[in-house]
Amino acid sequence: MMIRKILLQTRRLEELKHFYTAVLQFPLREDKADIFSVEVGATQLTFQKQKESDSAPFYHFAFGISEKGFDPCYQRLKAQGCTLMNQKGREVEISYMWKGKQVYFEDPEGNIGEVLAFAADSDALWLSVQEMGLPVENVKDAAKQLSAIPTEYTQESESFSFYGDQQGVFVLVKKSRPWYPTDRPATIHPMEIEVDSGPGSLIDLPHHPYRISR
Repeated sequence: MMIRKILLQTRRLEELKHFYTAVLQFPLREDKADIFSVEVGATQLTFQKQKESDSAPFYHFAFGISEKGFDPCYQRLKAQGCTLMNQKGREVEISYMWKGKQVYFEDPEGNIGEVLAFAADSDALWLSVQEMGLPVENVKDAAKQLSAIPTEYTQESESFSFYGDQQGVFVLVKKSRPWYPTDRPATIHPMEIEVDSGPGSLIDLPHHPYRISR
C-alpha cells in the first residue's frame, strides 16, 4: 500500500511550511494563502489552514528516508531542539518494525513525526510517507472497514495495529492511547488520504472524519 497523498489541518501554516522545507528539506510543490504541499518522495503531503473554531489538530506520521540521508536529517532536527527521547533517554533507535534507524520529533504544530531509514535502490533521498496514524474508536472494527485494502499484519492488541504492507501502513490506535515515545493521547482530527492499492473506491470509516480513497 503506497500512500500517495495526505491532506492534514494546521493552525500554523507558515511555521510548518518553513519547518518541512528548510529543516526536513522537502521540495515545495504548492504554496497558497491557506494551503501548501511538499513532496515526500512518492507522497504528496499537504497542510491546509484550519478554521479557528475547530479543536487544535494533532497527528502522527512517519517519513521513509534513504540510509545515507538519515544522519544529516537527524542532525538538522537535533539542531532545532525538536527531537524526542524514549524512556531510556535515547533519540536514535532501531525500529522493531522496519529494522532501520529511527528518530521521533515534534513539529511546530505539535505533531509527532518520525524519520525511518531504509536501504534504497534509487538515489532518492526521501522515499514516501511510510506510516500514517489513524486514531479510531475501535481498532478491530476499523480494520474490518479497511478490508478493501490488503494487509500483511495481524492485530497486536485491542488498542494498536499496523494495517498495510512494507510499502506503507496505517497505524491504527484506539483514541486516547499515547503516541510513542510520549504520553500524549491520540485524538481524532480530519484527514484525507489517497493510497495506491487496487481498483479505485472510497473507504468509509463511520463516525470518523477521514476520507480514504484508492
